[in-house]
Amino acid sequence: MRMAYAKAVALCLLAIGILFAAIDVTPASLSVDPPPLTGMRSVIKTVIQNTGADAAGQFMVCLNIDGRQYAALPVEKLAAGAKTEVSAFWWPQQHNLGKRSVQVVLDCTRKLSESNKGNNEKSIPITVNEGTSEGKESSINYDRRSQSISNNLLMAITTTPQGLLAFIGVCATAVLIFVFLSRRQE
Repeated sequence: MRMAYAKAVALCLLAIGILFAAIDVTPASLSVDPPPLTGMRSVIKTVIQNTGADAAGQFMVCLNIDGRQYAALPVEKLAAGAKTEVSAFWWPQQHNLGKRSVQVVLDCTRKLSESNKGNNEKSIPITVNEGTSEGKESSINYDRRSQSISNNLLMAITTTPQGLLAFIGVCATAVLIFVFLSRRQE
């Protein structure tokens, strides 16, 4: 009987330790700034906090617009009690006009062992309004290129060693092509 009691107490202490010494990432805030206008850049920003007692290893943060994933961004590590900010650029277009919902989902690939996965999401309602014709005309082409570069190439470069190696390979290839073409013209 004593052995069963000791095992029960040990299991309870273990469960309490797991609850209080675990990872618990939560979105402290979510914002879109400046207020979204068609053809103009806005920044979707979230502040993430680890309210647990243990550090969180790498995990992904998904930003969704109207339930569809817009961006998936890595957080390399988040110490216990620490905060970090994650953001992505967004250029709403004509089809985005009206009321929308922006959502952040932490650990969207479910890599962390958390004490509470129920607090990993936060949503805010936003309204996308018509942008000015001057802003649309002068910024759409530039913004689309910037969005494509920042969302695809720079994310891969800054988040993975393979991305950095691929970028170096592309740069080396571009230099070789440039040298080849410049010598060919001589």
